[in-house]
Amino acid sequence: MKFLKTYESWSKQEYIEDVVSGLKKYNIRPVEINKIVDQYEDEILDFYDSGKNPNLFVDKITKDLELDKDGGFMQIRTGPKPQTQIHHQ
Repeated sequence: MKFLKTYESWSKQEYIEDVVSGLKKYNIRPVEINKIVDQYEDEILDFYDSGKNPNLFVDKITKDLELDKDGGFMQIRTGPKPQTQIHHQ
């Protein structure tokens, strides 16, 4: 049985850890998750101070970054693979 956490039961560190665990579902490398958390730290703390669920923040960020659970950053296409064969004459 899972228990829902209330606003009063989260410490700031636990709140950030819940945001990180929410972002892990989107196929994002840990280094990128750390950059996202560092970049949005003020907004994360605003959500924490207002008592909002960390999943609401994760939803907001994934919409801003246009991520989905199917591919995350890995779904971005970089174009065709360059030709690697060298022809000598």
